[in-house]
Amino acid sequence: MAEDSYLARAKAIAPILESEADEIERRGEVTEKVHQAFVEQGIYWILVPEEFGGGGQGIASYIETITELCRADGSSGWVAMACSGAAAAAAGYLPWEGSKRLFGGSEKAIVAGQAAPMGKGVEVDGGFRVAGRYQFGSGSTYATWLDGGFAIYDDGVPRKRPDGQLDQRVGFYPRESIEFLGNWDVAGLVGTGSYDYAVGEQVVPAELTFERLSTDPVRDEPVYVLGLRGLAAAGHACAALGLAERALQEVARITNGKQRNGYSVPVNEYPVFTQQFSLQEADLQAAKRYVIGSFADVEATAAAGEPVTAEQRARILQSSTWVHYVATRIVDFCRLWGGTQAFRNPSALGRVVRDMGVATQHVLVDPKVLADAAPEILRSWIDR
Repeated sequence: MAEDSYLARAKAIAPILESEADEIERRGEVTEKVHQAFVEQGIYWILVPEEFGGGGQGIASYIETITELCRADGSSGWVAMACSGAAAAAAGYLPWEGSKRLFGGSEKAIVAGQAAPMGKGVEVDGGFRVAGRYQFGSGSTYATWLDGGFAIYDDGVPRKRPDGQLDQRVGFYPRESIEFLGNWDVAGLVGTGSYDYAVGEQVVPAELTFERLSTDPVRDEPVYVLGLRGLAAAGHACAALGLAERALQEVARITNGKQRNGYSVPVNEYPVFTQQFSLQEADLQAAKRYVIGSFADVEATAAAGEPVTAEQRARILQSSTWVHYVATRIVDFCRLWGGTQAFRNPSALGRVVRDMGVATQHVLVDPKVLADAAPEILRSWIDR
């Protein structure tokens, strides 16, 4: 399968996302039309191995595809990111029996959820007895399986691994065992349906769980060497890139031939605007190349059978967090020059402004991530 074929699929369905965007924001979740487009184009399973009927794509194809969907509509693209990332985690880290159960049948699982260890589990024969309450189930509207992280307890005491860290796992639960709790009334990314949900006490088979802190995939595809955090970080970088692309697209259209009081030429010919637009657009091009390059470098190293270095892992966290700073500056520039379209409802630019404000608040792109990545990157400069 051609590496660019999924980008072509995303571009083909982008008009559907754009036409449904207002209704999606009104509903607070993606529409059936958008969901069906994702199913028909295999978007939910872009990173699932071809063995299970998935796309089997590499990370560059994934980033370009999800970025295009986020450009078309931030909420829709976020749902595609969340569900495809959860499916990738299941396919890459569950034991083969678990992956086959989710993806080996006539209808592949659509997966959503939160891997954070908000639940508690007790080991029992054949699996774990688990219960927990979770937030941010992005894409859960049409999910057939939900995941949820949990810590393992022995006699009421959290179990620790040999390295001293808490023993935590991620489990996968069928939709019918989940209670959805709502609680998604927000300013941006409104249509992601990121509802709270509860996993009622139940036994999850061991083959439907994996170690949450593991970076060792069970599959041979090099993309999984990115690890759970790396795959998730790639998805969030896509959201920032897509929103920035849409902001530039909107402000270019808004200012084209637009006259402002006191301006001698249309806004799109005014030197203050054109110089800044050129700089912002260059920043976006550079950011996109660094994001793709840093992630593809890890994948290529794994494909060559070589160990991924600590610096490489630091750089994927650096790039995926830094791109949110770049995107925020771009969106703010477009907001300033977009005039009333930056705050009217409904408007694509207004929605991008609100969506960007929420995207930057995710824990995966917290400012601390840049600080955590810095030591390895600093060391690389000292050792040059």
